[in-house]
Amino acid sequence: MHEALTRDAPAVPDDRRDLAISHNKLGGLMEKTGDLVGALAEQRKFQELMGTLAAEHPEVPDYRRELAVSHGRIGGLLTRTGDL
Repeated sequence: MHEALTRDAPAVPDDRRDLAISHNKLGGLMEKTGDLVGALAEQRKFQELMGTLAAEHPEVPDYRRELAVSHGRIGGLLTRTGDL
């Protein structure tokens, strides 16, 4: 649903943030079930979307904060998968 919204109205940052959060939450669920590779892929999608939002909207500190937190999550996942 969020993907359709962002495709139909890409200029609406809240829809893109919601899509990013969906990837983040899905990644968290995948991590809890042991699918670290899938979790890493979802976290990277979150990071890409949030990075774009942070660059386009520097006036919104939450975008930068969430992006920074995702760097830590990706680092943790890379460590656990042995890719770091």
